[in-house]
Amino acid sequence: MSAFKRLTKPRFILVYPVAIALFWFAKTTEPSLRAGIFFVALGEAVRLWANGYVGDRKVNRTDASHEGRKIGKLVTTGPYAFVRHPLYFGSFLIGLGFMIIVGRPWLLLGAVPLLWAYHRKIRQEEAVLAHEAGREHVEYVRRVPAIIPTLRRYPHGEGQWSWRGVQASREVKTLIWVIVLIIAFYLREEFIQEHEFLEPSKMPKQVAIMALAVVLIAIDLVSELRRRMPQPSATGSSSGGR
Repeated sequence: MSAFKRLTKPRFILVYPVAIALFWFAKTTEPSLRAGIFFVALGEAVRLWANGYVGDRKVNRTDASHEGRKIGKLVTTGPYAFVRHPLYFGSFLIGLGFMIIVGRPWLLLGAVPLLWAYHRKIRQEEAVLAHEAGREHVEYVRRVPAIIPTLRRYPHGEGQWSWRGVQASREVKTLIWVIVLIIAFYLREEFIQEHEFLEPSKMPKQVAIMALAVVLIAIDLVSELRRRMPQPSATGSSSGGR
C-alpha cells in the first residue's frame, strides 16, 4: 500500500487532527504524565505481544503462501486467548493514556469519530475472519469478547509468537513515535506551562531527554530509508569456475 493511500485512510485522517488538538490544548501535570505513561506503556506492551503472533499475516494482507487467504490459520493464543482484537485494545489503552497526559477531559469528544472509524474496521475484519475460519470462528466469537478482555483463557489456543511478526508489523516504529510524543508532552509541560526552559537544576535532564528524542527520530528515519532502498537481486551473477 502506498504512503498516500495509507495516510488518506479514514482513521489516519481522524488521528492526526485529534493528535494536534491534544497537543495544542494540553494541560499536562507531573501526576497526569506519570499516570498516562502507565496506560501508554501497557497498551504498547499489548500491541507488541499481539503483533508477535499476527504481524506478518494480518487480516488486511494476503499472503501467497496461504493461497489467496488473508488470515491463514486463526490465531487464538497469547492475547488472542482473552480478546479477539488485542491490537485495538492496546490502541485504546494508548489513547486513554494520552488523554490522561493531556488533562483536558472535554477533548474526549474528539475521539468519537475515531472510535467510529475503528468500529467500522473491526466489522470488516470480523467479516473476513468469519468467511475464512467458518465454524472455528463462530466458536471463538462465542467464548472470547471483541474488545474488552475476559479473564478466562480460550481453551483451544493456536499460534506462536515470534520477532518476525513484530518486525513485519513495524510496531517498533509506533513505539519510537509514542516515546517521542511523550517526550514532547513532557517538554511542553516544562517549557510552556512551568516556564522552566533549561534551568540549571533541570538542564541535564532536559538535554538528555531531548537528545533521546533526536536519536529515536534519527533511528526511525535511517530505518525508513533502508526499507525504501531497492533490494539487491537474489539471482545476481556469481564469479568462479567449475
